[in-house]
Amino acid sequence: MTRPVTVLFITHIFLFFIPSFALDFLYNSFGNITNGTNLILINDARLDSSVVRLTNDSNQFSFGRAYHPQKLTMKPSSNSTTLSSFSTSFVFSVLPGIASSPGFGFCFVLTNLTSPPGALASQYFGLFTNATVPVVAPLLAVEFDTGRNTEFNDPDDNHIGIDLNNLESIKNASAGYYTNSSSNGSFVPVSMKSGQNIHAWIDFDGTNFEINVTIAPIGVPKPSIPTLNYKNPVIANYVSNEMFVGFSASKTDFIEAQRILAWSLSDTGVAREININNLPVFSLSSSSLSDGAIAGIVIGCVVFVIICASGDDDEAVLKDWVRELYGQGRLIEATDRRIREEYKIEEMEMVLKLGLACCHPDPMKRPNMKDVVAILVGADATTPKELLGELARGGGDDSSGGGWGDSTEGAPLQSEPPV
Repeated sequence: MTRPVTVLFITHIFLFFIPSFALDFLYNSFGNITNGTNLILINDARLDSSVVRLTNDSNQFSFGRAYHPQKLTMKPSSNSTTLSSFSTSFVFSVLPGIASSPGFGFCFVLTNLTSPPGALASQYFGLFTNATVPVVAPLLAVEFDTGRNTEFNDPDDNHIGIDLNNLESIKNASAGYYTNSSSNGSFVPVSMKSGQNIHAWIDFDGTNFEINVTIAPIGVPKPSIPTLNYKNPVIANYVSNEMFVGFSASKTDFIEAQRILAWSLSDTGVAREININNLPVFSLSSSSLSDGAIAGIVIGCVVFVIICASGDDDEAVLKDWVRELYGQGRLIEATDRRIREEYKIEEMEMVLKLGLACCHPDPMKRPNMKDVVAILVGADATTPKELLGELARGGGDDSSGGGWGDSTEGAPLQSEPPV
């Protein structure tokens, strides 16, 4: 009579000690997350209010990684020829400090080590090495790349790629989404470095050795056609039995805020839907620029002379010389010839124009900090028409003694050359 009880007891003990390999979670926000319990944050990755920031603005060669603490089972056994499947979705935002500054983006990553050996910052995403001959090792990443590195054959500065332990993607595609499921569906480009919230979906079909990556702006339902599809049994060479899953990013001189706002993953079915309501919004005009940073930009405009040539010795006032060139449509001649090949002409002219505006003799006619920052980051700015007319005027005396001229119309304070 005791035998069934004994068998039942042993069965319960056996089931208790069998580990649960299922991984299914949903983070609609990271506001109540604890490092080490809900996430593993490496190096500069940190919780910033309700989001995960992957890099530190003040650290030139910053890198950071964020993983779920439970490993994802990718192979039933070491000798298995089949892979497990999973689906994940997340919301991200990549915001450069200045719209035109180069960046690198971030990666979604599967790795058997939280800190891959020899990993570098800058264009290496804090994951890869600079080895000229890549090795086969368990590291698979999906890069959301906001920079173009020709040495890795990047197609542009806004693309998605599949990286098999190699920064040169095995396959890539420009960022965007398809509007419908038909073969003639139109492709809508999506800028991944505007700060906008972008929804990403990654479906890993282990049975068919296939990866589908799809993105769309937040609020757009998941498109039926993926942005990027890759199918090849070689994928199996870059996964191990169990792997950490998460995100990694790095930077160099330029500031680029890589944020993960929400994350869902399941290896038992379709990842649960993320609640996209009330997610924070980040943009260049509403970013976390401090007052000191804004003041620094304004000061930089005032001392625009650092990019000017010295001019002739008989030039009494450098800014008057630059203003005269502007009025004659020859503003670019004020720049040092040695740097003209390093920067875009329209960008150099924009800084010169802003410098002139900030040097206006009448403080009341100078653009305020908000206008200057808006112009620098490419947003719309309202600048007094009187100031624009005076900036366009090439010279002459002003009987009132308070300004540079009395013209009421002139070239707009934008990046285009004056006409």
